[in-house]
Amino acid sequence: MVDLHPAGYNFSYAMGVHNGQQVGFAEQQSYFVTASHAMLWYGSAASAIDLHPAIAGYAYSRAMGVHDGEQVGYTSQLAYPVGEAAGYHTLSRAMRWSGTAASAVDLHPVGFDASEALATNGLQQGGWGYRALPTPTTH
Repeated sequence: MVDLHPAGYNFSYAMGVHNGQQVGFAEQQSYFVTASHAMLWYGSAASAIDLHPAIAGYAYSRAMGVHDGEQVGYTSQLAYPVGEAAGYHTLSRAMRWSGTAASAVDLHPVGFDASEALATNGLQQGGWGYRALPTPTTH
């Protein structure tokens, strides 16, 4: 076992692994404020790279999958607990990274209210999109 927990955070979660890379997120909690940042590791806590993109209004991010140097996940205006049902992530946007916060690409599909990327094979990304109207549906 290798402890990947990065300095400066209260909690950290590894969500995906492939070929020497690990992805997940780290959270800093204080009183009523929680910051969640997508993270990339290369096998040690010291290797942690904060993938959180500088997108106005999106204070939370999580990396969920990794393959061949591509990381996927989402940003959100609200923090969500691990394992929360997809239909409740009504403010998330699917994201893709290539190893740095500056490489962030918004994958949010047109016509959807929320989305998350959960897996990648390095070339294609998979996840879900949510539409609130006319009838709430997840695709």
